[in-house]
Amino acid sequence: MNFSLFGLIVRLTSLPRRVLMTAAVVLVALVAFTDWATGPDVSINVGYMIPVFVAAAGGRRASIVVTSLAAITWSTIELESRINPFSTAAVPLWNVFARFVVLYMVATLVASLTGRLVKERGLSRTDPLTGLPNARAFEEAATAEIARMRAEGTVLTAAYVDVDDFKRVNDTKGHAGGDELLILAGSTMTGTLRSTDVVARLGGDEFAVLMPGSGVADARQRLHALHAALTSATGVGYSVGAVTFTLPPESSQSLLARADKLMYEVKQQGKNTVRAEEALTSVDA
Repeated sequence: MNFSLFGLIVRLTSLPRRVLMTAAVVLVALVAFTDWATGPDVSINVGYMIPVFVAAAGGRRASIVVTSLAAITWSTIELESRINPFSTAAVPLWNVFARFVVLYMVATLVASLTGRLVKERGLSRTDPLTGLPNARAFEEAATAEIARMRAEGTVLTAAYVDVDDFKRVNDTKGHAGGDELLILAGSTMTGTLRSTDVVARLGGDEFAVLMPGSGVADARQRLHALHAALTSATGVGYSVGAVTFTLPPESSQSLLARADKLMYEVKQQGKNTVRAEEALTSVDA
């Protein structure tokens, strides 16, 4: 077992449990058929662990069901292929129990390690202060949306949001007060925007927003509403620069850089407002 195997199981956790259960049962059947067809001279006992790995991604109940099925099937194939009988009738029952215990221990270990990997993966993509996606998660989301643009011809708006005079907040209210403002700003953004929009904290006093499917007029209207909600909730100003892409940008970095550039222009021209424009090309000017 190596990290790539656990990485595969982590990806399996995103599948519905019904799909995982079906796949695991089918794998038990395939391993059992191979075990029966090759006979007692060829040992493929380790093959019964494959469906157990799959079931581990579906949780404890799936692990118990598939582990039981694998142990019973494994022992049944052994019983059918034996030439000499067991010494006592209790031996086959013991074999089922022993194999269940071993397979279930493997399933429990895999599920535990997978859970840790899932948690660590989530933490590596989450801003610890606000609970929002971080810069890494935003980049991944932007990359996925750009790919969708290329495949489906959709539009995409990216906005860069900066808290005005945040240093003054820290100086007057302390870092705890600044943290409270950032947390409130994050919750206000997620509460105001659509559930399909992505709000991320890039670091410091900077946030980014992805608005899939929003043209420039729609984005401008909704960002003005967001700006009003933010200033009302936190009592400070926000500079917002937004770019709508009708053609896929070169990369997530290019997308964010263009929105950042527009936000900087807002800063230079007086701060505390929204500027939204449509990108004329798919590359940086």
